[in-house]
Amino acid sequence: LARLKQAGIFLAAIAFTCMFATPADRWRSVHGVVRDRSGQLLGRSVVQIENLLTLEVRSYIVKSDGNYHFMRLRTDIDYTLRARYRNVWGAKKKLSAFDSRKDADVELTVDVAKEE
Repeated sequence: LARLKQAGIFLAAIAFTCMFATPADRWRSVHGVVRDRSGQLLGRSVVQIENLLTLEVRSYIVKSDGNYHFMRLRTDIDYTLRARYRNVWGAKKKLSAFDSRKDADVELTVDVAKEE
């Protein structure tokens, strides 16, 4: 009887875990570059992506090449992206759940002249 109870608990745990698992085809990613208004790459800027369902925010510190990349984004959720260089935030861009690209390319711009 004890083994049967343990097996039941084990199966319930597996079922509960599988309920929250997301199939591989439900994932996507986004990448791009951060530029100023004249088109120059803005290395060492920060890109933030916000999950509009949970309001979770993830950040990426851009290297000198100006590129950023976020992976394991759900395809059924909207996200907003924005970049900051020094003390200036760029405009938000939306990555919609209706955007079917598995690897979206979103260029972000920061008007660094506001800081000067």
